[in-house]
Amino acid sequence: MAIIDRRRNRHGAAGIEAVQRRHRNGRLYTFLANDTDAPVEVPVDGRILTGADPVVGGVRVPPHGLAVLRGS
Repeated sequence: MAIIDRRRNRHGAAGIEAVQRRHRNGRLYTFLANDTDAPVEVPVDGRILTGADPVVGGVRVPPHGLAVLRGS
């Protein structure tokens, strides 16, 4: 498990809390929480668990919102 700094994380986004977990099947999951009053673009690839389309290049996390992505 990796906990990423909330001020400016390794994804380059300020105001985002990010945690990554690897499942025993090898898949990587990224949990993003926006602690700001504005939407934040996070440069990350994966697949949003609530959608069918892959995310390439980044995801927009709404104000005080969450995003969960599944990687490979």
